[in-house]
Amino acid sequence: TTSWTRPSPKAKSERPWLESIKTTSAPGQDKITNCMLRNLDDNSVERLTDYFNELWTSGNLPSSFRHATVCFIPKPGKPLMLENLRPISLTSCVGKLLERIIQVRVQEYMEENNLFTHQMFGFRRHLSTQDVFIQLREEEDNKKWTALAALDLKKAFDRISHAAILRQISQLGLGKRTYNYVRSFLSDRTANIQLEGDTSETFPVNVGSGTPQGAVISPLLFNIAMLPMSRKLEQVAGLQHAIYADDITIWTAHPSPYMGKVMKTGVEIVKEEAAKMGLELATEKSALLVRPPSQRALREEMEFYLKLQKIDVPRAERVRILGMTVTIKREQSSLIADIKRNADNVARLVRRVSRKSYGLKENGTCRLVQAFVLSRIMYAAPYMDLTEASIKQLNGIVRKAFKIALGIPVSTSTEAMEQLGIYNSFEEMRSAQKQSQVLRISRTETGRRTLQRIKECEQHVLRSRNAISQEWKHSVRVPPLPKNMDTERNKDRREARAKALDKLHGDQEHVYHADAGPCPGTWNKYVIAVYSTNDKTTASISAENIDEAEEVAVALALTIAASRT
Repeated sequence: TTSWTRPSPKAKSERPWLESIKTTSAPGQDKITNCMLRNLDDNSVERLTDYFNELWTSGNLPSSFRHATVCFIPKPGKPLMLENLRPISLTSCVGKLLERIIQVRVQEYMEENNLFTHQMFGFRRHLSTQDVFIQLREEEDNKKWTALAALDLKKAFDRISHAAILRQISQLGLGKRTYNYVRSFLSDRTANIQLEGDTSETFPVNVGSGTPQGAVISPLLFNIAMLPMSRKLEQVAGLQHAIYADDITIWTAHPSPYMGKVMKTGVEIVKEEAAKMGLELATEKSALLVRPPSQRALREEMEFYLKLQKIDVPRAERVRILGMTVTIKREQSSLIADIKRNADNVARLVRRVSRKSYGLKENGTCRLVQAFVLSRIMYAAPYMDLTEASIKQLNGIVRKAFKIALGIPVSTSTEAMEQLGIYNSFEEMRSAQKQSQVLRISRTETGRRTLQRIKECEQHVLRSRNAISQEWKHSVRVPPLPKNMDTERNKDRREARAKALDKLHGDQEHVYHADAGPCPGTWNKYVIAVYSTNDKTTASISAENIDEAEEVAVALALTIAASRT
C-alpha cells in the first residue's frame, strides 16, 4: 500500500493555477505540454513555484520563454496561397503559465485601484463589445449622437513601442519587479518558422516594438499603453469615447457648430497619443458619420462648420464598429439581408445533416439554429434602431429556421409554432439579454458607471460590490446550481436534492447551512438563519435586497464557525 501525505501549503495554493490551464494548447520548442504541467506531483509543483519566484525576483527570463515557433494555417474559405496563410506562434507552456499568474495579479490590482479608465472595455472581466453598443444606442438623457467617428490604429499590436509600455508601467507604480519582468519579456525575443517538417534558422522578432503574438500578457500590456489616450479623451467636454483594443470610437451629442470642434479635438488627440506609442491612424479603415438635421438651413450650417474644421477622417454613411453596422439613417436592410443569408445557409446545413431515419435529431438541429442563427441576430441587432418592419422580418427568420430544424413545413402557422414554446420572439430575447447584460456589467465599477450614465437600471443594482480576491478564490468552491430547480414545477426535485445534501453533510460538525428570506408583510426586512448540528441561530435584519441578506447570513455562519475554533 502507498501512504498518503497531506499536500504542502505551497503546492495546495499553486495547484489551482495548473488546473485552470487548457490541455489543448500546443507546446513550444521545449515540448513541455500543459497536460504534463497539470499532472505534476506536489514536490514538482513546489519546485516549479520556487523556480517562478526566482525568475520574478531576478527579473531575468530564460531564452526558451522568449522564443516562438511559427506555424501557418490556411484562412477558412480562401484559396491556399501565401497571402491567405495565418501565422500561429507556439511558445513555451511553462512561460505562459508564469504569464497567466502575473497577468491575473496585475489586472486585479489595476481593477481594485481603478487604474483603468471607465471607457476601456477590451480584455477586462465582465465587459464586452456589447457594452460599447449599448452606449451608442442611447446616450445620456436620451440624446442621440450627432457625430460619430470609428478610428482604427494601423497594425497596433505589431508596432506598439516597448518604451511606451514600460513608461506606463513605471508611471502606474506597478512595482520594480513587474517592470523588470515585462522588460525582460519584451527583450531579445526570437522565432523560427516551421513548414511541412522543415525549420528555419532562428531570427530576432519584436525588436523595440510589438507585443508577442499569442502571449497571455500581451492584451494587458496593450491596454496599459492605451491609458494616456483614454485619459486625454476624458478631458474633452461633450465628447464620449469607448476603446476596445485598437478600435476607438468617439462621438458627441452636441449640435453644430460645436460638434465639429469637439470631434476634431478627439481625432487630434488620438493621432497625437498614437504617435507617442509609435502608431498611426489607419485612415482607410476609419470613418466619420454625421447625422444631419432635418431642416435645410441647419444642414447647410452644419456642413459649413465641418468644412472649417477639416477633420482628417473620411465621411461615410455607414460603418462597422466591432461587428455592428452603424448608419446615419434608420435603415437596416443590409443587416436583415445578411442575417437572412446566414439563416438560409444554416437551413441547408440542417437539411444535409438530419433525416428521418438517420442524422441529427430535433434537439441537435435546434442547437445548430441557436448557435449559428440566434447568436448572429442577438450579437448586434438588439442595439440597433430597428423599425417595426425590421423586427417583424427578424421574427420571421427565427420562425423559419426553427421550422426547418424541427422538420415541419415552412407554411406552418405562427400560432401553432408559438404554442410549441420552443423559441422566443426577438422582443423577448432582447429584453432578456438586456437584463442579463445589466447584471453582468454591474459587477464592475466601469460597468456601473456606464449604466449610470445611460440610466439603464435601478439605483440598487449600481451599488458597489467587492470581488473575491485571488487568494480567497482558491479556498472557496462554488459548484454550479443544478438545472430544473423551479420552486413550483420542480418541488419534488428540490426536496430530493436537499435530502441528498443533508445526508452527505448533515452529521458533520464543521458544516453550516445559511439562508435568508423576506419577512412577510414588511419592506426591506429579512430573516436570516444559520443551522448546524450544534447551533441554530436566527435573526432579523434590514437590507436593500435579498442579495445583501444572504451575504449577512454567510458572514454570520463564518463568524459562528470562527468562534468554535
